[in-house]
Amino acid sequence: MKFRNQLGPLLWITVSGVVCVDSIRAGIGTFRSPSSGFFPFWLGVVLVVLTLALAIMNLFQEERGKITDLWKGTKWGQVILFMILILIYSILLNTLGYLITTFLLILMLFCIGERKGVWIKIAIAVVVVLASHIIFCYWLKVNLPQGVFNFRLSY
Repeated sequence: MKFRNQLGPLLWITVSGVVCVDSIRAGIGTFRSPSSGFFPFWLGVVLVVLTLALAIMNLFQEERGKITDLWKGTKWGQVILFMILILIYSILLNTLGYLITTFLLILMLFCIGERKGVWIKIAIAVVVVLASHIIFCYWLKVNLPQGVFNFRLSY
């Protein structure tokens, strides 16, 4: 069984080796003047190091539980609903705008997971949306979708 635990790390070492070789062909450059292969190369190196650490840990650990134990107790209905909400969010983002769509998403996510009162959920959603709007629009200068209402906060 220990051999089966080494198949995953072997696959990731192979993948990261291919990434590193391909990055070298594209040209790595230097830290002061990076080329197009710089980031993929170092990402491949980090992946090799982490994968080797995982492989070494697998050699010295006892047999763990089955993989099905990992998913025991998962609320699949909530997982599927979350994925549907994220899909709807991405569809409506340009139409309704960032503020409205994000507020509705956060409110729906709180309704799925939290057992707090409605007013607390609304207040937290408003604070999160306003804080993220301030961070992205004014500090980072990101143009967020305004939507059909052309609604944008001005501070």
